[in-house]
Amino acid sequence: MSVYKKFAKQLQNRANAIFASYIDSKNNLEQANEEYKTACREEHEYLFKQGNSSYDADFLKLQRRHIRANEKKVDAENEFHQAKIALQEMNFNDIREQLLEDIKQNNAVDPSQIDEKTMMVLNSGIVKPDEYRILFDRFKAENNSTMMRLIGKHANEYYATHSNVEGIASVATVLDDMHRMDSDPLDRFDDISSAYMRATQNPAIIPYLNGICEQAIEDF
Repeated sequence: MSVYKKFAKQLQNRANAIFASYIDSKNNLEQANEEYKTACREEHEYLFKQGNSSYDADFLKLQRRHIRANEKKVDAENEFHQAKIALQEMNFNDIREQLLEDIKQNNAVDPSQIDEKTMMVLNSGIVKPDEYRILFDRFKAENNSTMMRLIGKHANEYYATHSNVEGIASVATVLDDMHRMDSDPLDRFDDISSAYMRATQNPAIIPYLNGICEQAIEDF
């Protein structure tokens, strides 16, 4: 699992909390509106049946129900209004800033991460083009950015001094990964963020967003 996956999960959890509040308040408002309509209808039907001058105990009971239904509807409207504002103002900027700071810290040169035996092999000049990829992936799995950068440096030297197409193509993939060490997590975070942000303009897609983003988050 990537050391940065927690940031994608934080994004998802925040979005889901805002979505849940929006959906719950929307459902509550719909229910409150139905209850209010029912209370109004029953009160009017009673008056029509009994006559407008009939203000007996049953009517007063219906009237109190009407008042309570109206109060509930007003509260539900206010809650839904606040939920809509929260959805429209949803952003993940602070999480992205934390991610960027972690990337900078994790990718900073750390002498304690240097593998002396690997450096001896790299400095010997015997590493084959495809072996740069193997070494790079090994230290990538260990989140050892210092060794990744050193391997990338040697791969770049090979790229600059050799002309065989197959060898250059092999080390080019290492160079590409090295150059994306900082940008790749941010790019993937921004892709997930953009997907969830679509709900601010189209809340109807909320039920589908976790399914759309789940694999990207799992692979983060």
